[in-house]
Amino acid sequence: MPQFRYQATDAAGRTVEGQIQATDAAEATRMLGTRGYQVRTITDIQLQQRMQTPAPQAQPRPNTQQQQPIQRPATPPVSRTTHEAPRPMSVNTLPGRAPSTEKKTKPGSEKTNFFLFSQLASFLRAGINPAQAYGNVANHCTRADYREAFQRASQAASEGMPASTVLAEYPDLFLPHIPGLMRAGEQGGFLPEVAEAISRQNKESYQYKLVFKVLHWVWIFFLIGIPLGLVTVDGGLRTWDAQTAAGGELSGMGAFMTALKESFVAALPYLILCVVLYFSIRALWASRKNRMRRHQWLLKIPVIGKRATHESVAVLCWILGLMGKSGLPPKSSLEVAASAMPNLYLSEQFGAVAERISESTTLSQALHGSHALPPEFIPMITTGEVTGDVATQLFQLSEASRAQYKAEEAGTKWRTGCWIFVILFVFFGFCVWLVYGKFYGGVKQSLDKEVDQVTTGGGI
Repeated sequence: MPQFRYQATDAAGRTVEGQIQATDAAEATRMLGTRGYQVRTITDIQLQQRMQTPAPQAQPRPNTQQQQPIQRPATPPVSRTTHEAPRPMSVNTLPGRAPSTEKKTKPGSEKTNFFLFSQLASFLRAGINPAQAYGNVANHCTRADYREAFQRASQAASEGMPASTVLAEYPDLFLPHIPGLMRAGEQGGFLPEVAEAISRQNKESYQYKLVFKVLHWVWIFFLIGIPLGLVTVDGGLRTWDAQTAAGGELSGMGAFMTALKESFVAALPYLILCVVLYFSIRALWASRKNRMRRHQWLLKIPVIGKRATHESVAVLCWILGLMGKSGLPPKSSLEVAASAMPNLYLSEQFGAVAERISESTTLSQALHGSHALPPEFIPMITTGEVTGDVATQLFQLSEASRAQYKAEEAGTKWRTGCWIFVILFVFFGFCVWLVYGKFYGGVKQSLDKEVDQVTTGGGI
């Protein structure tokens, strides 16, 4: 796709310069207009480079006759900018699912991705070319793996290659939908918008998971507190029996620590088994190899599944609308938009649909029968195709899905808070039973046994 260098004025009256990919100059001007830019000059980089390359000139033969001046075509004026013209970016139109080379790194964090892509969006909106923007972000990275990823992305962009391919080689740092969104921005010419969307999505996901982290630690406290409470009460009862057998002559603390150690040693195999099971299940659940199955299972959970579906559908419709405004056919747009969906299972499903359809298939026909889309979505897309304004309909569907996604998110937080209350209530009831039922009940049984022994022995 041709690449153009532009100089424009933003809404604040500031001069911005940069590059953009489009089918022609008119399309590039229209795309810049959607960003709020008023274009001053726009130049085809390839055409400019060809014009600036001097053609070999033939030397005239010496003769005694008067020579006529050689007429040469005048070179049209070329707009100048401060950026060095990069080579045209060759972008792969297929949303590659698995890069050929993957870098093994520590897991990335949504909080870090939020800050990094927020900075990237700011640089791109200021008109800084992608190569320099990636380099600026790399300079602000504190982790070496993040710094390496953005430095390589900067190098790829400077060489005219898609930086999204580089980001896809770091699956531990960037979830699959992040390179998919960047790929859509590269092909459609809306990199600042997708960088900002990635930043917002990571921020919302981080805030959403904070509630589950609280629930997780409350649950861990509950699981640890139960065996520790049982061990402590059992140690106390052992101490009571030892003191009774010794006639109360043992040291209280020494006898209790000895009994506690015996109880802990007796329960140690069960504690080790619980710890091993916990970390094994956690590692299996969070493993990258199990990511597809995990995303599929999450869709079946009543509230969390609906939130994940609405989030992915909102992204799908938004990318389809932007790609449609860029002039890409439905098949290519659906391939790119599917790779940008956060839920990997839904991404694979819509990617398979994009592979089955032909170039002449309309978007409404391609999406017809999808269980992830509400039934009223297809008629709205069909209306957009009839009126010639599919992008507007898709943007409205994206906003509707996002509203549903936020509603499900609020419902999930409320239900999680209820579960936290239930767990704490059960734990409080367990503590009451542990003291008054287990410990005092054991002491009472010991006292009753002593009374029976005294009565039977004729002591009374």
